[in-house]
Amino acid sequence: MEKLSIPFAAGAALGALLPSVAGLPHGAPAYAGICLCLCALVMALICYDSSRKWLYPLLFFLLGMFCYCSYTMIPERMTREPGLRGAAGRLRALIRSIPYSNPQSPALVCAVLTGDRSGLDRGVTEAFRASGASHILALSGLHMGFIYMMVRSATAFLGHTPVARAVRCALGIGFAVAFTVATGASPSAQRACIFIILRELAAVSQVRRSPPAHSLCTALLLQLAFHPDFISSVGFQLSYLAMAGIIFIHPVLKGWYPAASDLRKGRLDPARRIWETASLSISCQIFTAPAAYIHFGTFPKYFLLTNLISLPLTSAIMALSAGVTLLWGLGLCPAFLIRINEKAIEMLISSLQIISGM
Repeated sequence: MEKLSIPFAAGAALGALLPSVAGLPHGAPAYAGICLCLCALVMALICYDSSRKWLYPLLFFLLGMFCYCSYTMIPERMTREPGLRGAAGRLRALIRSIPYSNPQSPALVCAVLTGDRSGLDRGVTEAFRASGASHILALSGLHMGFIYMMVRSATAFLGHTPVARAVRCALGIGFAVAFTVATGASPSAQRACIFIILRELAAVSQVRRSPPAHSLCTALLLQLAFHPDFISSVGFQLSYLAMAGIIFIHPVLKGWYPAASDLRKGRLDPARRIWETASLSISCQIFTAPAAYIHFGTFPKYFLLTNLISLPLTSAIMALSAGVTLLWGLGLCPAFLIRINEKAIEMLISSLQIISGM
């Protein structure tokens, strides 16, 4: 899969870049026609001699160029407002009805649970960006993983029978797809959703789980096949670069921490948890820093401190926010739980404002 998806992505990237460099209009029919003819030529060579395996990456490279060119030729794409968007709107209205004392509290809850950042002050958004915590506001694997773990925990009582695995698979995929569509189906959310679908299908079919790099490349190929223009999206690029860092670098950095002895296995080890969070942050930044600097011209100097503080707080805020919202909708939410969630939100915002001003 890696030998096909990476050339396809490179072809789509060249398809997005070449018209600007060559002075051609995007979606020029002649440009797409040339790509299609070259694809046909390579396909003929493959049919003539299938032993030339190097032709397959070349074919997918050309297909990536053709897909991008042909996609940009479509004058209007059919867009419909999914019914789930209405459910997301009602969820945002429910969150805003919760009696938080600080107006930024419901705005941040809406951001982390639904992806709607419209209620956040510009100063708060800038603090997230300058401190290197923008990923908290962008629906991605962090948020999808939280939803996924909630579904897994809620269905743990079903056991591990084939029927239970099938039910858990259906619920996991159903919630992931519903959440992705309801929150706008951003490229990073789509990528996380595809990961969950691949994981669940592998679990229910009891096949050998594929390596994470294989899943990453499968998601890359699927997304670009349907939306080649995603290759120009900053969120798409940063999402895949961050995942590449987690897959290829994080296991190495995580292994630098000494292995626990037999006597200490199972015991609480705060230093290990801190190192795991730090190594995760470093792994992501190694891959995303060049792209972030190219796009934004800045680099968050204190990203390590930011993530050590923000990730535990964000996890707590997401759990508290989901619980508060659910209980408030049922009319059972105690006031002290709302205050605890608000204090956690205030701690997160204050911490990031201090770091962004350093």
